[in-house]
Amino acid sequence: MSNPSRTPLKLLYIAATFMAMTQTVAGQERRLFRPYVEHPTLIAKAKAWEGRFYRKGVSCQCANWVGEVTSASGFTPPKGHSLARNWLSFGKPVNRSSLRSGDVIVTWRGSRHGSSGHVLIYLGDNECIHRSTRNKPIQRISLDVYRDKILGIRRPTRK
Repeated sequence: MSNPSRTPLKLLYIAATFMAMTQTVAGQERRLFRPYVEHPTLIAKAKAWEGRFYRKGVSCQCANWVGEVTSASGFTPPKGHSLARNWLSFGKPVNRSSLRSGDVIVTWRGSRHGSSGHVLIYLGDNECIHRSTRNKPIQRISLDVYRDKILGIRRPTRK
């Protein structure tokens, strides 16, 4: 029979082992063990769009696409969700170090202090999915492309 006083130490050891399970790929540290997906429905809905067009030929639709994906997943997009920067009021704020799949990333375009922006959905493993332009289908992209332009990261919450 195990010593009950040692059980917390065993649990601490297991937790530390999982936290230490990382690998570095191209200078990016990645966790090898990811048991938790924040919003699997949102991720599945976003991935279902991959390779398909969203309002082909119409500009300024990244925010509307994210609005459609979040709505279809049971979340309420922010007021004025067709403007990328309005997504900074969506859900709850998250630090970059706490980024999880399903988080919404808001970036700036043109100028950090301007009004133009872009919205992406984080998939995990340094990968996002977004509607980049009116002439390209929904596609995946490395977070590294937008890392220096992030204005905020928002985690979807149900009200």
